Amino acid sequence: MKLNLTILKIISQLLDYDGLDKSLSRVPLQKVVPALRLFGVCFIILLCALSRNAYFTFIIIAIGLLHLSFLPVKDMFSVIRMVFTADLFSGLILLPSVFLGNPGTLFTVLMKVTESVMLLSTINCELEWKEITAAFRAFKVPSIFVLTLDMTVHFLVILGRFSDRLLEAVSLRLVGKKDWKSQSAGDILGTTFLKSTRIATKTSEAMVCRCFSGEYRSFKKHRFNIWDFLYVLFLILVFVLFLITRR
Repeated sequence: MKLNLTILKIISQLLDYDGLDKSLSRVPLQKVVPALRLFGVCFIILLCALSRNAYFTFIIIAIGLLHLSFLPVKDMFSVIRMVFTADLFSGLILLPSVFLGNPGTLFTVLMKVTESVMLLSTINCELEWKEITAAFRAFKVPSIFVLTLDMTVHFLVILGRFSDRLLEAVSLRLVGKKDWKSQSAGDILGTTFLKSTRIATKTSEAMVCRCFSGEYRSFKKHRFNIWDFLYVLFLILVFVLFLITRR
């Protein structure tokens, strides 16, 4: 299996992605409980997927752009870049539909992809990973699922950093050799696998020593406030708009 340096570095950078810049101003939406915001995003994405009216999706995209304008410039461009990449990939896949006489399909899918990626990228910018796992527990998601997801993400980030440093070390020690990338790919992957095994063993021992029972608990209490009420009201208005546009 031929994995060159560029592909492995891209994988490492993707795994090392730890969310966008968290230095956000305390806008009112930040005062809404993360579980409610995560539910709202999934609810709106579901409504857009079920909607057959382009006006509804247009309105959601406009609201998303308005909310996006409150983010820092760095985060704003990061979200736009993600949306552009997703639209480009979707457009290339659906491009044959234009030549087959169905250009409306391409336009509809691109709008829904834009809306979905924008909302997910924005909430990823505003929520930390621990808040997302706490939101899963608020939805009564089984602890084994949250544990598996949490450990998988952390291991991927750690192994992504490790493989990136390993690639850098190999490239510095084998300067001038043309085929070192293909020859060393198996060694790099094997070393990364052994590293993951050692990390898993040490993590398991550390969890046993700390008497971890597998139960995820959130010690941060949140009381229902006016911003939560306004957010629920906003979701109700979005649902009413969805019903109106279906007529």
